[in-house]
Amino acid sequence: MRVEGLQLRDTEEAELHRIVAQLLGPLGDLQRALFDAGSDTAGDSMRPTTGTEMDQLHRMVITYGFVALRAPLDSLADRIHAGDYMVAVFGTANSGKSTLLNYLLGSAVLPVGPTPVTTAPIVLRHAGRARGEAQVAGGSKESFSPDRIAEFAAEHFNPDNGKRISRVVMELPIGRLENGITLVDTPPLSDETIATMPACDLGIVLIDVSGTLSMTEATVIGALLRSGSKVIVLLSKADRLSKEDRWTVCGHVIDQLLVRNGIDIPIFFVSCLGNDADLRDDWIVRGLEPCIAQRETLRQVSVQRKLQALRTAVVDALERRLSDTPESPAQADESLKQVRSTLEQAASKRASLQADARRLTHCLIAEVAHNAAVLGRTGIDPVLDLTSLIAASLTARAGTETNDVSNEIRTLADGCVDALRRSGGAPDPETFQVRDAPAFTGVARLPSTVLPVPWFAAFGIWPLRWWVQRVLASRGLRMLVYTELANHLVGLGLWRIDALERLQLAFLHERRRLQSLPQRIAGDLESLRAPPNDRERVA
Repeated sequence: MRVEGLQLRDTEEAELHRIVAQLLGPLGDLQRALFDAGSDTAGDSMRPTTGTEMDQLHRMVITYGFVALRAPLDSLADRIHAGDYMVAVFGTANSGKSTLLNYLLGSAVLPVGPTPVTTAPIVLRHAGRARGEAQVAGGSKESFSPDRIAEFAAEHFNPDNGKRISRVVMELPIGRLENGITLVDTPPLSDETIATMPACDLGIVLIDVSGTLSMTEATVIGALLRSGSKVIVLLSKADRLSKEDRWTVCGHVIDQLLVRNGIDIPIFFVSCLGNDADLRDDWIVRGLEPCIAQRETLRQVSVQRKLQALRTAVVDALERRLSDTPESPAQADESLKQVRSTLEQAASKRASLQADARRLTHCLIAEVAHNAAVLGRTGIDPVLDLTSLIAASLTARAGTETNDVSNEIRTLADGCVDALRRSGGAPDPETFQVRDAPAFTGVARLPSTVLPVPWFAAFGIWPLRWWVQRVLASRGLRMLVYTELANHLVGLGLWRIDALERLQLAFLHERRRLQSLPQRIAGDLESLRAPPNDRERVA
C-alpha cells in the first residue's frame, strides 16, 4: 500500500486499516441512525405498491415474453401478499449459518456439523405447535416431526439433494419468530440460494474470517442489493482472531466492499462460541433488532426497492426489444408473408382419402399374407394367428399416417413462431401448441381369426401367401381393414383442417400484434417512466 509515495510495511498497513475501521465504525452507526430516521418518514411516500402497478408489470412481462423476469415478478407478488418480515442468512459452506440461527432461536433446531450440512432452504416461521413440511420439486409435500429435519435438509441423509427438496418449512413456538418474523437458512450458493435472494427483506451475509472476501460473497451481496434487500455483513468465527487481527480483517473487508465496489453496508464481528458476549450479541443489538423494531416500515421500503428494480429491468428489456429487431421491417414483412402463404397452401391441399385408404389396405394385406406365409413355412407353430398379424400391421400403418400429419402441423407451427421471433415478436409458445392427433382405435373391432397351418405349406411361401389373401378376402377382413383405415384417415383429415385453421388464426393475431409492437412498446415505456402519480393515468 502506498501513501503519498511512501511504501508501508505490513505492520504499518495493518495499523492503518485498524485506524480506518475505527473511524468508519461511528460513521456507520450514524449512517444507520440516519437511515432509521429517514425510514420513519418514508411510510407515506413508500407504501407497498397497489395491484394496479403490479398488474401493469405482469401484463408487460407476459405480453412481451420476458421469461427471465417471471421469477422476480412472482417473488415480488409473494412478498407483497405475505405480510411477514423475511430475514435470510447466506454464506459459503461452513461459514456458520446454521449455528448462528440456532443461537438466535435459543434452540438446536437446525442440524450442524464439520462438513457442509444444509442441502435445501429451511424456512422458519412461528406457530403454536412445532411441525415440519418438506416441499419436493414438482409439487408434492411431506409432513414430519421437527426432530426429523436432518432427513430432508442435511447432506449426510440427503446427499446432493437427491430427494429433490425445494425447501423445508419449520413452524415453531419460539418467541424470536413472533410478530411476523421469518428466518431462512440457505445452503451454499446454488440455484435454490439464488432463488431465495429476491424474496427476503433483510439478507445477512456471513464471511468466514479464516478466509478472505471472495467473489462468491461479493456476488451474493450485489444480488441482494440489486433485488432491493437490506444487507448486513457478519464476519463469523471472530473468536479465532485477536482484537488487533479483527481490525485488520475488518479494514480489508471495508476496502473490498466500500472502496473497490462502492458498497456501504453495516459490518459486525460475530461468534456463537466462547464467552465473549459482544461477539455473540453485538450484531443482534445494533444490527438485527433495530431492523425488526421497524420491520413494517423497512418491509415497505424493501417492497418499493424490489418494485423499482423490477420496473428498471422491464424498461431495459423493452428498450432492448425495441432496438434489437433481428430483421429489417421489409425482411420481417416478407418472412411473415411467406409463412402465411405456406399455411394457405397447406390448408388448400385436399388428400384423396378413398385412394389413400385403398393403397394402404393393399399394402397391409400383402404384408400380412407375407408374414403369415413365412411363419407357417417355419413350422414352429401349428396355427396362424391372423388377428395379431393384422393388428400389428394396422397399428403401424395408422401410426405412420398420424405421425406424418402431426409432424407437418408441428413443423408449420414452429415456422410460425420462428418467423414471428425473427421479426421482433415474442409469441407465446402455448399459443402455437399443437393438440394431439386422434388415436387409432380400429384394432378393438377385429374379430379373432386363428387358423391351422394348411398341409401345402411345405410346398413353399407362394401358395401359402395366396391362401392367406383368399382367407382375408372371404372372411371380410380385407373390407374391415379398409373401413377402419378410411375412418381413421377421415378423422385425421378433419383434425388437420382444424389444426391449420387454429394456426392461421393464431398467426394472423400475432402478426397484427407485431405490426403495432413499436407503438405499444413506446406507450409502455412512457407509462413506466412517468412519475408515480401519473403512471395510472398514462396506462
